[in-house]
Amino acid sequence: MKTNFNLRKTKLFEKETLLIEKKLTRLDKFFSENATATVTVNKIRENMVVEITVTDKGMMFRAERSGKSTTACVDEIIDLLTRQIRKNKTRLEKRIYQGVPLAFDNEYVDEEDYNVIKTKKIELTEMDSEQAILQMNMLGHTFFLYKDQKTKNVCVVYKRNDGDYGLIETKKEPIGLFFYCVLVFKFLLSLSVNNSLFAVINNFGLFNKNFFYSMFAFLFFKANSRS
Repeated sequence: MKTNFNLRKTKLFEKETLLIEKKLTRLDKFFSENATATVTVNKIRENMVVEITVTDKGMMFRAERSGKSTTACVDEIIDLLTRQIRKNKTRLEKRIYQGVPLAFDNEYVDEEDYNVIKTKKIELTEMDSEQAILQMNMLGHTFFLYKDQKTKNVCVVYKRNDGDYGLIETKKEPIGLFFYCVLVFKFLLSLSVNNSLFAVINNFGLFNKNFFYSMFAFLFFKANSRS
């Protein structure tokens, strides 16, 4: 497992980083060779706040602990991550690891059900992050979903455990080929109706509406075949 370090307001000696990497090998049995662990160490007042995020097969595993000792925090996080994986063993094996058993020596794990007890539909309001945080606080919530008024992307602001705020921004999906086909078709159709130069060319038999309909159909089926 590849390990990256992100240090804030503190430094780690080489022997400390090597010790942390060695401790993280306890998690190797749960993850593939392509897994990446990001260790974030932040000094807040007299405490060290350690966060470890492991990314593997599109899934993220995260835990955080604070204390006087960085390595002690790492030990606690490894134990916590192990419990999280054990608690969701069957689901992880089925959905993420495609039936490959996780290394728990075939022990029985009583997993809890995921009960969705409430579904709520909301209408996203355009605003900036500052207004979203204000609205979140006025509602007494710990997170708030909104649409950014500049980027038009769906975003989430949330309150962190340290009292500060976080922002999650979504990425826009690329425009599909089918959408481009529609635009090309509309453009060419407008030419065939409004453009006198195009009409002249059309009179010479080089192009006609059937040509454009055929090209649009080809692009449409091409787009569907790629999806």
